[in-house]
Amino acid sequence: EKSRDRWHAAELLVDATLGRVRRTLGEPPGASRDDVIRAVAMRSGRPVQQVTDLFDTVVRTDADLVALAQELTKVEEEVRTV
Repeated sequence: EKSRDRWHAAELLVDATLGRVRRTLGEPPGASRDDVIRAVAMRSGRPVQQVTDLFDTVVRTDADLVALAQELTKVEEEVRTV
């Protein structure tokens, strides 16, 4: 039960972050996840695979969920400030 809650929370965090960075980057509403990830990588200077891995993170513990939230926030700040 708790693992399902973590998974759902992680999914919400990722989806919300993707939506915000998509808008920040000026990607169209219909942009694919891969298009948004590539745009995030280009803007942030991170490798595409690193950004992909972040958005595909498997959360197993509460600590994993906190780490994911912190890293998503960091990427979002990188996209906004570059």
